[in-house]
Amino acid sequence: MKLRVVRNGSIVGCGYAAEIRVMNPSSTVIIGTYQQMKEIFRFYACFGALKRGFKADCRSIIGVDRCHLKGPYGGILLTAIGVDPNNNLFPISYAVVNKDLG
Repeated sequence: MKLRVVRNGSIVGCGYAAEIRVMNPSSTVIIGTYQQMKEIFRFYACFGALKRGFKADCRSIIGVDRCHLKGPYGGILLTAIGVDPNNNLFPISYAVVNKDLG
């Protein structure tokens, strides 16, 4: 596995993460790829606006959930959500990982 490290220790494998960081500097984006850089095996994103919104207004509760993705790519979608003052769900971050985590 070959990963490239950029500012703040974030690991990126393509220009998508770099573009997110340019447009929203306080975001955290990690993309892990295999050595050939042709297949992504993990992706994590937490946008800066969501971080600030959760810290400013949401309750101190974080829910975590997963969903198995079907189709040609597969994987598992992991999400972290909070609860805002109106009892609505507030997304904090999400990740997509490969099926074989072990």
